Amino acid sequence: MQIVYTTSNFKGGIYRAVLAILLGLALLIWPADALKYVVMLIGIVFLAIGIIAFIISSRNREEHQRSFAPLSGIGSVILGLLLVCLLLRPFLCFSWDLF
Repeated sequence: MQIVYTTSNFKGGIYRAVLAILLGLALLIWPADALKYVVMLIGIVFLAIGIIAFIISSRNREEHQRSFAPLSGIGSVILGLLLVCLLLRPFLCFSWDLF
């Protein structure tokens, strides 16, 4: 099998490498702040996945009588809210003394 490198593949690889280097430098220079933003990003991803899973399972309710997709979506939304709210708690959300 021969690997074919085109200019678009090569440019995409360069962009990903530069982005990874910049992210690594940010993690080395500002570890606490970068960790907060990474956890917040993971929380936002869980929120988005949970909302999409819940919407899709609600639309397909007629086809599938019993499915765990709505529970999975609700669980992802709850986890996403916890991750985002625990980092933003002084500003927006409820206050827990976990940190």
